[in-house]
Amino acid sequence: KAINLIGPATVDDIWSRHILDSAQLLPLVPADTKRLADLGTGAGFPGLVLAALRPELDVVLVESDARKAAFLGEAGRRMSLQKQPKIVIGRIEAVPPVGADVVTARALAHLGTLLGWAERHRADLFAYSTRAKSGRSN
Repeated sequence: KAINLIGPATVDDIWSRHILDSAQLLPLVPADTKRLADLGTGAGFPGLVLAALRPELDVVLVESDARKAAFLGEAGRRMSLQKQPKIVIGRIEAVPPVGADVVTARALAHLGTLLGWAERHRADLFAYSTRAKSGRSN
């Protein structure tokens, strides 16, 4: 059975609507970023595009639909990315925290909901919560 990775109305304009739209985030990813998480990545926008443009990044693609996750794995292989993205299959709010320096998402949820999801996957907060649980202050 076919799955919709992008909206049918955007197929003719895939370059600007999806690829360039994803690539415009590149200047916003700090140079010292080690890990980027793309939440609810769907067809891999912007995660796969940023993985291609910043090959040194560890990219984590979080997707709840196993069929889309299978597509992401195949797309990463066919793109011959220097580092294959890690694909996490599950609901954003249920998967273990990713510990990312940068979190992206595209057309996923209302901003308040999205910020809550993103917060639990940030590296700085993950390190803080780990210290707090262990009783360490640094």
